[in-house]
Amino acid sequence: MIGGSILSSTSGIKFLRLYILIKGFLMEIYRLVQPNIILNNKIMFSEKKINNDIIKLSFLVFILFFLSLFILSSILLVDSLDFESSFKLSILTLTNTVTSNIYGMEKIEFSQLFTFSKISIIIFMVIAKIELISIFILIQKVFFKN
Repeated sequence: MIGGSILSSTSGIKFLRLYILIKGFLMEIYRLVQPNIILNNKIMFSEKKINNDIIKLSFLVFILFFLSLFILSSILLVDSLDFESSFKLSILTLTNTVTSNIYGMEKIEFSQLFTFSKISIIIFMVIAKIELISIFILIQKVFFKN
């Protein structure tokens, strides 16, 4: 479920977003315990700083990933798949791995799936590749020019 680095072609939750989310969580906990503490909010081995907008964006990507996982699993459950297979296939689809003998998915016949399930798998694979947040930003730029 954890993808690669920033410029890699993998899908899933990027390692940097997960790092920002964990660091933001820890910084917030430190601020609750000691309100006057001064924390280092730089990204590891970099001069770039983590601000609240970046933390919120990482949290949004994290939530959208799991929402996509839930929606795709629900769509595949309507098909002839059991819960375990639909959940595995959803994770593998969102991380652009699809089926593999390693994950025990060799028994799934894509030709037996409903057309709506096949189209959903394709759409969610594309969504996971370009991240849903990019689509939202494009829609905002096109429709809301303010």
